[in-house]
Amino acid sequence: MIFLLTSLSLTFALFSNKYFFEWSDHRENFVNVRHSKHIDMCSTLEDDTGGIDTCQEGSDLLFQATASGLIVKSDDKHSYVLTAAHFCDVTLSIESFYPSEAIDSEMWVSTTSETNSIGDVVLFDHDSDLCLIRTKVHKKAKTIEFSEMPDIGDKIYAISSPLNISENGVLLHFEGFFSGCDPYGLCFYTIPATHGSSGSIVFNRSGKAIGMIQMIPSEFDSVSMGAGYHDIKKFLKKAESMLDVKFSI
Repeated sequence: MIFLLTSLSLTFALFSNKYFFEWSDHRENFVNVRHSKHIDMCSTLEDDTGGIDTCQEGSDLLFQATASGLIVKSDDKHSYVLTAAHFCDVTLSIESFYPSEAIDSEMWVSTTSETNSIGDVVLFDHDSDLCLIRTKVHKKAKTIEFSEMPDIGDKIYAISSPLNISENGVLLHFEGFFSGCDPYGLCFYTIPATHGSSGSIVFNRSGKAIGMIQMIPSEFDSVSMGAGYHDIKKFLKKAESMLDVKFSI
């Protein structure tokens, strides 16, 4: 009888680890990313006598946006954040009126433990809408494992910061169902999303990453869409060939 109870307990533990998502496994990997662009206020004015150099302190904010992201790998020197390319690579029409050296672009990565650090975009791909940001190492983050797409109807999970809701002590958790991918590789998730949700990584029941939230249908934000495992795998394999880093893909 004792043997049977022990066996049942062990079986249940294995079942739990395999089929039930553990939110705590990924909280330290979640990040909120802020992208901003400024115009240097220093300029050259000309009058009848020639050029007069003038400089005003400060800068004008041209653009600011936030997105969700996930640290997918850390080594001894850096952490690597996966997010959406449409957030990383933004060019405004007004920028054509200024010299390139006058445009200052910044990428800030904020973790759940309120650690802020500058990030550098090391790779992006518009076709798959994927972006990889390198930032200072975050020691608490775990290496994220990836998996093939689940079956249609399987439960899925995501952590994100829609509308930049990411206050200290607040972390929004979502769950839904995997609803398949179209012939072009665009995958559908019944997880609500809005501005700021882009870059949220989607997990299966065993806690492995299977996709990313990148967009929503117009007038219906209860369904999100984005890249699936195969596009992410192709993107990270390209990153491996360019960077001295190995992902669990």
